[in-house]
Amino acid sequence: MYQNSRGLVKLYGSSLYPRHIYRRSLEKRGLRYTVFVGDGDSSSYRSVIKQNIYGPDIKITKENCVGHIQKRMGNKLRKIVQENKGRKLDDGKCISGRGRLTHKVIDSFQVFYGIGLRTNKGNLDAMQKATRAIIAHYSATPENPTHDLCPNGEDSWCKFQVDKAQGTDTYKFPKYPLPVAVTKEIEPIIEELSSESLLKTCQMGLTQNANEACHSILWKLVSKRQYNSESAYRLSTAMTVGHWKLGPGGFQ
Repeated sequence: MYQNSRGLVKLYGSSLYPRHIYRRSLEKRGLRYTVFVGDGDSSSYRSVIKQNIYGPDIKITKENCVGHIQKRMGNKLRKIVQENKGRKLDDGKCISGRGRLTHKVIDSFQVFYGIGLRTNKGNLDAMQKATRAIIAHYSATPENPTHDLCPNGEDSWCKFQVDKAQGTDTYKFPKYPLPVAVTKEIEPIIEELSSESLLKTCQMGLTQNANEACHSILWKLVSKRQYNSESAYRLSTAMTVGHWKLGPGGFQ
């Protein structure tokens, strides 16, 4: 949570009575929370909107956590591999296997997708270009070096572009570039994840990581899958805050 130049605040979503957090913001802090950061399907956001806490003139917008959006790349690619298991593509081979859509390639797609979102926050065109560059990068061959969409400069994740910027010759084309039959199968996923409608929801590059990390400490102290008394939750919450603020040795 942080304050911007207009005295408004961006608030990271929480499943613990978020409408109460919003309702007391004016009384306790003299602020209105105008951006809600959550995952793709947040019931907490719907609860806040339904309450119309700040009246009709203050709009609370929803920003998706960039980390949750990034995970969609890996999840969708793994799903398509599972759904096409044993099926022969146009070239007579399966979608996975050597030189095709392996777990290593999927992990790389997800990593580079996250980099593209975070390094181009606020720039939808650049986000789209960076996302579409991934499939072109992994399809490149010496005869057809499709690296035009890859980020330029010495800091690029694309070694071809790094060589171009530095005047060096260290990049090696993959021995097994992604074949056309595979790229044809995953292009719809790339188009979906580079769509303007999706990227608009995470263009600020905000994340719930700190919030999720704090929750993970709490749920290690008290289970959320079984009943616990109010005092147990209050004590666990206090210990979590202490751990978060002071570190694991803060109570010694």
